[in-house]
Amino acid sequence: MEDLNRRLMNSLRLTYNLLRRRRLQGILLLDGNKGPSELAIQPWTRGAADMEKKQLNKMKEERSALRQEMIIEAIYRMDGPISQRQLANQISMPTQTLIDEIGRLERRGFVSRSRSKDSLRETCVTLTKQGQARAAELRQVKDRQNEEFFKPLTEEEKETLLTLLDKLNMAEEMGLKENNL
Repeated sequence: MEDLNRRLMNSLRLTYNLLRRRRLQGILLLDGNKGPSELAIQPWTRGAADMEKKQLNKMKEERSALRQEMIIEAIYRMDGPISQRQLANQISMPTQTLIDEIGRLERRGFVSRSRSKDSLRETCVTLTKQGQARAAELRQVKDRQNEEFFKPLTEEEKETLLTLLDKLNMAEEMGLKENNL
């Protein structure tokens, strides 16, 4: 049951992030000399644009925190050193994004990096004791939150919801890929 709750919550998070991305795309305007992450600010919309910039920055921070949690959990599940490449493939994260997040986790003392014994070109990542404690803590908190959140649903309703969310997420991701977003 905990596994189903965990899968449901992950699917809900993905749906939420995809919907937020779609909403933010509606306010992001491309201008000849502005990049896609910059807002075109008109004098009469400056306050709204500033607020949207703050929301965008907050969303980036939330996304980074979620990525870090995913990385910690994936390394914890592997129970040993894992190469950055394997980790990126396992959690479907672009390699450069993963490396950036691992750097943040390393500075916070949750992970350590070392060269692979098999290949000097490959870098492996392991959880520190602090990282292992954080992974266990995250697992307990998430399990409690998931259990409480899905309490009103029966197991059959949970399975139906998961199927529907997966269908929506797959369609949305395909649309984003088709539009190179």
